[in-house]
Parts: sequence; C-alpha cells; structure tokens
Amino acid sequence: MFIRLVFGILAGAVIGGLLGYFGKCTTGACPLTANPLRGMMVGAMLGGFLIFLLNTGSSGKENSMVITVGNKEAFEKAKNSKGVVLADFYAEWCYPCKLLSPVLEKVAEKYQGKAVFIKVDVSQFAELANENKVEATPTVLIFKDGKEAMRLVGLKTEADYGKVIEKLSEGTGNNL
Repeated sequence: MFIRLVFGILAGAVIGGLLGYFGKCTTGACPLTANPLRGMMVGAMLGGFLIFLLNTGSSGKENSMVITVGNKEAFEKAKNSKGVVLADFYAEWCYPCKLLSPVLEKVAEKYQGKAVFIKVDVSQFAELANENKVEATPTVLIFKDGKEAMRLVGLKTEADYGKVIEKLSEGTGNNL
C-alpha cells in the first residue's frame, strides 16, 4: 500500500507539474494550470488520494487464506471436499459483505487446517446463489463433508464462526 501511495503521489506531481507548465491560466485561479509548482502540489494530492481510494476495501494481505471461486466446478470441488467448508456468498457492492471480509480472513487464519474458506461473488455466479437458495448477502454456508450443516446470514462475529467450526470439526455432526 505504501509503495502504491508513493507512486500515486509522484505520478500526480509529474502530471500536475506538466499541466502547470503547459497550461495557460492567465488569472492564476486554476490550481493545476496556474504555475508548475502549484500544479505539482495539487497533482500530488490528487494522485495520493486516488491511490488511497483505489486501495480502500482490500485487506492489504496478498496471501489470503480465503479462496475466491472462479467457476462452478471449483465451487463444487471445494464444497464436496472432506471436512468443514465455509462458503461466503457476497457482492462487491454490499457494504456488510465488505465488513465481513476481514472477519472471515481472521477466522481463516486462526482455523487454518480445520476448515476451508471460499468466496462466491453472487453477481458473477447468480446460478450458484440460486442453486444454494442464497437470498441475501452476506450469507455464509457451512458444509461438512459436502452437505450443508448450517447457514449464517448477515454479519456475525469471529466467535460465532469459531464455535461452528469447532463443533463441526469435533465430529458432532450437523446438530448445532
């Protein structure tokens, strides 16, 4: 994130400086084209702000424990694997989904090896959402050995997901 921010500031400063140099604002009222120095300062601020906005919403981790599903076959393979699988049905435009994402990242890190975590974008895979009767986002379907054991709709805490994983990985079955 820091390197991207620095790059955005530098790129904005260069573009702003060029606009200030070649722009011909005779009144001096335009912040980008009045003079090169002012163009560099305003461009740097705009470039940094733009990079900051583009990176908002990402967890900042490149090595995520949560796998984003790329096709129906990948979902079916993950769902039917032995053990506990949590499938997060989300949408990019869904604010609660964005709040849930870092929670699931923490749970996935904590329960690595006890459960598999996958994400399904309902905008891209509406058919999967319909087949699994997902009516709201976020919805997390929890599978045990390929069979749905539970579904959690809406925002839940790390502890809620932890309890479910512990109970299912102990082998107590689908009776929660």
